[in-house]
Amino acid sequence: MKRQLLTVLIASASILYSCENNGANENSSQNNNEPLNESSSGTSTIGNTGKSSAEGYEMLHVVFDGKPQAEAIKKLMSAVMAKYNIEENYENLNRCGSALLSMRNSSAVGVTEILKHMYQYGDAGQAFPAQVAISATILEQTK
Repeated sequence: MKRQLLTVLIASASILYSCENNGANENSSQNNNEPLNESSSGTSTIGNTGKSSAEGYEMLHVVFDGKPQAEAIKKLMSAVMAKYNIEENYENLNRCGSALLSMRNSSAVGVTEILKHMYQYGDAGQAFPAQVAISATILEQTK
């Protein structure tokens, strides 16, 4: 049990570090201390790749275990992203999906379980990657 908790904590620290430093070289004048959230001007803190959010959901459909339907992913992910005040675009979907997959790979709980927990019980005051780690840890302890 302690080994699983240590694995989850290490994974969460890795996720937080990668999300906070992702894109730091893209525009060093941007504030990267608020990962995945919109900046005070209302624009995304991530550079635009020109890909649509529909492409982001299709990508998540392919990479999530069991390949859940893109529409089911969209419904839950969209609600969670709104709760955490994250702009729904390809880049943010990619980053949120990466945080979920990283935690899923070090945990026995599934991505949809983590997302449901975040929607129902998550603290919107937490950064998205931190809440992913918290939700996965709580779910892991109840299994």
